[in-house]
Amino acid sequence: MVLQVSDLVCSFKVMDELAQLRLGNKIRKIREIKGLKQENVADKIGLSLSSYGKIERGEVKLSVERLSTIAAAMELPINAILEFDEGVNINFSANTFNENSLGGYYQNPHFNHQNVEELKSQIETLKGVIANLENIVQIQKDLLAQLGR
Repeated sequence: MVLQVSDLVCSFKVMDELAQLRLGNKIRKIREIKGLKQENVADKIGLSLSSYGKIERGEVKLSVERLSTIAAAMELPINAILEFDEGVNINFSANTFNENSLGGYYQNPHFNHQNVEELKSQIETLKGVIANLENIVQIQKDLLAQLGR
């Protein structure tokens, strides 16, 4: 099979479009995590809402300058957007997102130290409940094994 230049160009175009779509998804997800509205970001970067929406939908190719403007509007360095992991996890004990998400650049305003301590306490209580249930299950298994003899 011989690849034609047109096949390669088409393949690179598809890859480029997928990269644009992923970058747009990352920008949207970060905006949502930060609790910003599209209108807010669009105003900050001097775009109409429909033009900004195209960025989040991956319909336009972003220049480094535009990406820098978006990052500044979200109060993040560019690499936080580029390296953002869309499978974001909140690290409650540190009150930040994990290093695979926004690289520690985002503080969640909805969680404070008291909330974190309450959650830790609830988790420890639930761990105790789970341990008790596991003991009950083991006792029942032992009883069934004795009855089966």
